[in-house]
Amino acid sequence: MIVRNEAGDIVLRDITYIAQINNGFQVLNNTPAIAYYDAALNKLEHAPTAEMISNEYCGNVTTYGLKIEETEKYYILKKAVGFTSYNFTTYKSIDSVKKKNIKNIHFLNNKRKIAFNDNAPKEDYVIIDFGDYFGILSEEFGIAYFDTIDVTKRPIKTMRNGLYGYYNITPTKYIEINPFTYNLARFKDKKNNEGYVAIDGNEYYD
Repeated sequence: MIVRNEAGDIVLRDITYIAQINNGFQVLNNTPAIAYYDAALNKLEHAPTAEMISNEYCGNVTTYGLKIEETEKYYILKKAVGFTSYNFTTYKSIDSVKKKNIKNIHFLNNKRKIAFNDNAPKEDYVIIDFGDYFGILSEEFGIAYFDTIDVTKRPIKTMRNGLYGYYNITPTKYIEINPFTYNLARFKDKKNNEGYVAIDGNEYYD
């Protein structure tokens, strides 16, 4: 892959991946190695600090409320949709889970109630603790089971049968996988092949 500027001049060549980060770009060349560039595509000596940028949003946004209610035999997942306001009054049941063998159930905030809006990262995952294994339930993807999960960081790191992955990004198939640095994470697969996986799940092998 090559990248040209507005004048048509080639400014980057032999790259396999490029993504915008803050006021610059993260690039993976065909070595492969990660490099960083500023907004003018000048190469940086060091990676920029990985810090969250806070943005203020104006106007109306869609808001969501989720809660887990307990009955005699089931946990009921309910959802409300609002407009700007978080004062939800009407919740609709969207899923249920049998209580049998469940030790604990909660959202990513460790509570049974959560609210967020369209400008925030998706927080609608339900974490189910069965004692010796875990489930992650979402309205979009249903339920998936893992031996262990790490919800202290995003994305959620998962492990099944001694292999690792990131929930809703990769299968659990790596013997090693590092945390993401911006959009890329280093991995080693079962055949000891190494490379990077991008936040969209695409792999780039050495």
